[in-house]
Amino acid sequence: MTGLRDVEERLQSLGQVAGTKVMRSVLFTASKPIEVHAKANARALIGSMDPRLPSGSGALEKAIRRVYLRHTGGSFGSGTRFTVSVAPKTKDATAVAIANLVYRRKRPIRGIYWGHLIEWGHRQMGWARRKSERWFLLGTIGKRVEGKGIFASALRSAGPEATRIFRDRIERAVMRALKKQNAAE
Repeated sequence: MTGLRDVEERLQSLGQVAGTKVMRSVLFTASKPIEVHAKANARALIGSMDPRLPSGSGALEKAIRRVYLRHTGGSFGSGTRFTVSVAPKTKDATAVAIANLVYRRKRPIRGIYWGHLIEWGHRQMGWARRKSERWFLLGTIGKRVEGKGIFASALRSAGPEATRIFRDRIERAVMRALKKQNAAE
């Protein structure tokens, strides 16, 4: 195989099921360096002496996973998208347990939902008590917390390596699947 078109034609000749399996395995393998860099970036935020950085629990790092997003329709080769996302898994049991252990809130944390806030930043919210001893949201108090760009910087630093891995693995995976398919016939 010499080019992308040749690989694409051979991939389409495999059929929908086999082609999907090949693409899924290659994308999972290629996204590993991005996951490693994202976890390292999340780990760098923990316990820093810099008062501008959060002194987090490490739950975000534990929750970061590679997730395969299934396509919603269409057949292989007709614009089907294969997506592997590197993101925090909200309901990761280990990460939720770590967060609950560290933060010790009255109501337990049910999910790791703050990944997007650390990535893109947010405005701090203010809370106040009413006479009836209930808390209510005052709204934004104006202090802007800048985003850290954990995932964007991971993609920038590990993107070339992920592309190289994809390029190297796709040809071998297609050839292996074609041999397997020919042997079965």
